[in-house]
Order: sequence, then C-alpha cells, then structure tokens
Amino acid sequence: MKKIYLIAIIIAFMLPINAFADMAQYCSTPPFLSQNVSPNVLIVQDVSGSMVWSAYNPDSQGQGYCGDIQSDYDYNGNIANCPSKYNPNQTYEGYFIPNDVYSYDTNNNFWYINNSATPLSCPKSVFDSNFPYNDSSNQYNSYTGNCLNFLLMSRSDLVKWSMTGGEPQSCAMGNSYSSPQCDPTLNTQDVTNADGGGIVLYPSINDYYNYNSYNYPNAGKYTPWWNSVSTPSFSVLTPLSRINQAILPSLQNMSSTLRPRMGLLMFTTPLKSSGIPYTISHTVYIGGYPYNQTLESNYNYSTVLSTISTHPYTYIMRFMNYQMPIQGTPTGPALQFVCYISGKFRYTKLSME
Repeated sequence: MKKIYLIAIIIAFMLPINAFADMAQYCSTPPFLSQNVSPNVLIVQDVSGSMVWSAYNPDSQGQGYCGDIQSDYDYNGNIANCPSKYNPNQTYEGYFIPNDVYSYDTNNNFWYINNSATPLSCPKSVFDSNFPYNDSSNQYNSYTGNCLNFLLMSRSDLVKWSMTGGEPQSCAMGNSYSSPQCDPTLNTQDVTNADGGGIVLYPSINDYYNYNSYNYPNAGKYTPWWNSVSTPSFSVLTPLSRINQAILPSLQNMSSTLRPRMGLLMFTTPLKSSGIPYTISHTVYIGGYPYNQTLESNYNYSTVLSTISTHPYTYIMRFMNYQMPIQGTPTGPALQFVCYISGKFRYTKLSME
C-alpha cells in the first residue's frame, strides 16, 4: 500500500502545471451551450404607503418624518423624541451628493451644488423653524447634501435613486406611467443648463403631506411651511453623470450581449376599484414590454419595440418613478404570486398585431 501512495505522489509532481484547471476554465461556457444566454430578472417592488416615510429620520412612531406628530416634541415644544440623530460621520445617500454643499435657487425653485457656500449645521427635522429659510436673514440657508438626504429622502426615493437615478420633476407633475419624461435618461423637460446644468429631480416629500392627509388622517398635527407653496421647494438639480451611475442606466449602457432581460411587478394591498388584488395594474414583462393589466393593452407596440431596442429598461424606469406609494404591504401575497408566475413569466416575443 505504501508503494501505491508513493507512485501516486510521484505522478502528481510529474504532471505539468497547466494540467490543473485554472479559474478561467471553471468559468468557461458549458460545452452544451451554443451561446451565452442573458438571464431573466423580475423586479418585485413594494409600493405600499410606508415607502413614502422618511428613510433616515422618521417620527417617534417610526413612521412619517420627524416632527410630524405631537409625541415628537417635549413640553417646551422642542423636537426631542425622534429615534434618529444626524451623524456627520455617516454617509446618507440619495438625490443629493453627500459631500457637496447645496444652496437654493429662488428663481428656478430647486437646490443646486454651491461648494463656495458655507453649510449650516444639520437641524433635527424639516420642521425646524429656520429650515431651510432663515426669517432673520430673509434668505435660504445652505446645507451639505448629506444633511439634506438625511432630512428629506423617503424610502421610495432611495429605491428610485438606486435603480433609475431619481424621479424627474415633470414626471410627478401631470405625466403618466408611459411618459418618457419619467425616464431620467430620456427626459427633456427637466434638463437645464442653469447653475452648472443637470436634471431636476423631485423628492417625494413634496407630495408627502397631501398624500398623508388622505391615507393617514390622524398622522399629521403640524402643517409644514411649504404646504402653501405651489412650486416644489425640495426639488434638486442633479448632474446627469450621477443619473448614469444608477443600476438600470448603468446596465442599459452595457453591451447588449451582457444586459439581462428584466421585468417589473409593483405590489400593494388591493384598491376597491382594482380588478387585480395586490398588484399595480401597470406591469413590465420580462424583455421590457409594458402592459396594463386592467385595460389589457393600450400601447403601440411598434413604438415600444423601437424604443426598447435602444432603451431596454425605459418602461421599468418610467413605471418605478411614476408610481406613488399607497395602501398597505402585502409581502405574503406578493411572494406567492411571484412563485406562481415564475414558470410562466418568461421572455417571449409578443404578438404585434
């Protein structure tokens, strides 16, 4: 037996180095595949009402925004009971670039990068009496992007920021699911050369209190100063280069042979008027094809095919950005539905008749 072991060891040392498989061989295409096949990816997005709550700075009940309910305040009327505190050593991501300083453009009604300005310390809440406008100096204060992300970003904003680059302002103001203005890579209405140039994005806090009073009538005690302002006060000018760093624009800029085929389902609890429980009727089939489950189809597919040939994720970005959070969270039904359709939700060439 010892002789057998010895012979085996000698043979092992006599083998050439390239006889052993390297990592490239392990990662090579299996011989039974004639070509690489792009993966199918289904995005399942929670669009329930809690997605409109603050991502970093909720109120004392873990909901909404710090300062929007009475229990956030002490007996002297000062904000004292919110669970989160701003930490300048922590990075808070979002529509604002954390390391830059932002000032407010009163002519264009948006925040823009102004690194020559001196930022103020970050207040505890968007309800601070001197945020963002200082009554004593009669001017807007400047803040770091990190501070503004902490104060303003909602959970929904972070999804949109990471996936699409952010919701363009015009998408939230009179457009529809299918509008190209909801795709920041195709948007033309919100692109400007002012203040260094870029695209104007629309944080959901601009809509929060109108929505809040409808779905949570007992949630808000205090009325923010911006509630009476007709134009959005927290929109932000963002460099187009930052948009292209988001997941879907980045994938879209890759070679067509490397891009996955993707689809989108958005879930919430059922609306009485909806015929499809738990799902938002606007769906994107894997392959980028938009579909309205309620109307069955209302898209010109010759136009769709032409569009997704160069912008394969555009309808995913449009639907993600246009959809406003509403109702409750159906995690169980959402997962059940995804499992049910996993064998059916395949990429297929749709009939164009």
